[in-house]
Amino acid sequence: MSGGTDGRHLARVGVQSYGFMTLRVDNLPLLYLLHSSDKRVPVEAIRWRTDRVFEAVRGHAATEKLSYFRLLLPLLLSVVMARVNS
Repeated sequence: MSGGTDGRHLARVGVQSYGFMTLRVDNLPLLYLLHSSDKRVPVEAIRWRTDRVFEAVRGHAATEKLSYFRLLLPLLLSVVMARVNS
């Protein structure tokens, strides 16, 4: 799990958030990459994670019919993709 979170911004408006980071990295020493002086995570790992989060939120929104997830999902994904592409 990373040392920082955007959860504090969500808490200000009453949204409870949970910190977790799913990554899939094949054939790379992930712990070395995350904790070395040259910290980095492969772009493909971020893309895989974005897909998993999207599926989880979309599934939850469909099951619970929570409109706020549907409203926030495009915004959240645009922020994640902007970070991936930068």
